[in-house]
Amino acid sequence: MCTTVKWFIQRSQPHTAMQFESIHASFLDHLRIDKGLSSNTISSYDRDLKKFAMFLSDHSLKFKALTEDDISTFETSLQASGLSSSSINRCISALKSFYKYAALEHDVINPMQSIERRKLAQKLPKALTISEITAMIDSAKRVGDIISLRDHAILELLYGTGARVSEVVGINLNDVSVPEDMLNASVTVKLRGKGSKERIVPIGSFAFSALQEYLVRTRPSLVEKRAGSSVETALFLNNRGTRLSRVSAWQIVSDAADAAEKKVAILFLISALGAVLLIYSYIFVREDVWFFIPVMGDTNAKQFGIGMGMAISLFFIGMGAIQWARTLMPDNEVVAQRHEFRSEDADREDFVATVKERAGVAGLGRRPFIKRSLGLALGLAGLSPLVLLRDLGPLPKNELSKTSWKAGTRLVTDPGDRPIRPSDLEVGSVAQILPELAPGQKRTLEDIGKDAVLLIRVRPAEFNLDAERLSWTHEGIIAFSKICSHMGCAVALYEQQTKHLLCPCHQSTFDVTRAAKVIFGPAARPLPQLAITVDSEGYLVAQQGFTEPVGPSFWERSS
Repeated sequence: MCTTVKWFIQRSQPHTAMQFESIHASFLDHLRIDKGLSSNTISSYDRDLKKFAMFLSDHSLKFKALTEDDISTFETSLQASGLSSSSINRCISALKSFYKYAALEHDVINPMQSIERRKLAQKLPKALTISEITAMIDSAKRVGDIISLRDHAILELLYGTGARVSEVVGINLNDVSVPEDMLNASVTVKLRGKGSKERIVPIGSFAFSALQEYLVRTRPSLVEKRAGSSVETALFLNNRGTRLSRVSAWQIVSDAADAAEKKVAILFLISALGAVLLIYSYIFVREDVWFFIPVMGDTNAKQFGIGMGMAISLFFIGMGAIQWARTLMPDNEVVAQRHEFRSEDADREDFVATVKERAGVAGLGRRPFIKRSLGLALGLAGLSPLVLLRDLGPLPKNELSKTSWKAGTRLVTDPGDRPIRPSDLEVGSVAQILPELAPGQKRTLEDIGKDAVLLIRVRPAEFNLDAERLSWTHEGIIAFSKICSHMGCAVALYEQQTKHLLCPCHQSTFDVTRAAKVIFGPAARPLPQLAITVDSEGYLVAQQGFTEPVGPSFWERSS
């Protein structure tokens, strides 16, 4: 018994203290020898009786002359100290056992005979699904960490043998029995349970494989850390080379149980950060801030932050849901019969019950970290449309109408950036063209998206154009924007026999000989035509820029 407890009891009642201490020690020996209880259980009894000893000292009570009112006062003091109902019940149970023993062995009056334990709400045990167990075991084995091999072996043994944590840490090396003929016999392990009772349990192949890997790769390095020359017989060792404690093993199990949940919650938290980025960009970033991104070109910081924030928010909500389903939800298949479009009332009630059941299986109730992080992610993602109710920025003015084409700009091939002459094109051929870059100028995706042009050569007699549009051609060569006027897709197919351009996405079809007039599909306008001619060196150049915006419609478009 600890010195502090002795002093408190002996302060006012030295004779009573000696009697209590003697019976206390005798009771613990009775639990250890006669009852055969485990050391952890005996320690729990000891702690509860020390609380009782402190109570006796504080209230100057004699433990041999207590009444039921005194016991009720003790119970009230436990409640005032913040103990839960289950912990108070455990203390009362310890006292009942102690006084029952004291009454039989030492003729002490038992004040606990009519004391009842508190009634607690009965909860169903929470069983893990196979998916959860698999996720736990997989999370324990980390690449490059040999200590994780020990943790992996412990989890495999717990699952494969049904042993308690205290039984697994109590296994010695010679408790594992490997038969010579493993095809006809199983590997077994000797487990010591409560009261030092022993039982032999077979080990499955997964657990044995994990155990072998631990014994070969991890345990020898842990043995070297042990101080002294004595041999450690324990199977599982800690970082000091001694037997792994029950508390440490429990921590391994707890960390593995939380690992998969933490991964899901982290994804939801990243989603929440994306929503915060969106809101911050919308409120605090100025509209006139621009920066350069390779390939993408000059980018508006406000719009980039809004778009990136929304992408992160929605993407990581989806990733978190997928990870949750893959690692923490059962993956058993369910077969349902076909039925009429409207279900019967009974079936609809069954559906509601099933949803509630699956919600329970998903573990929202016992995974508050996931529940809270998901709520945060969905809540912030839901704020995004509210923040974006007004316009996302200033009006685009004429930015959507401008391209890089202007009078005198040479047509160059894409790829290659090679200037092109009329002789380079045969009748029926097609080339993708971009405007020539000025020295030091960089081409961006935005430029390509607006500047791409298709150059097509037909026989001049095949054109059905008015005089102005005909003057925009050169020796049967005509140029159109490659960007479809429907949804901005790339018009990539040319039918040589019919002289038709086809957008493969939505099947809009344009007649090249009639200034790219729409003859089929959802496009509302012809493709914009680029007026071309040749320069003094014989290379094809633009007569002017496009006379109308390229691509699909937008609000500010005048035509």
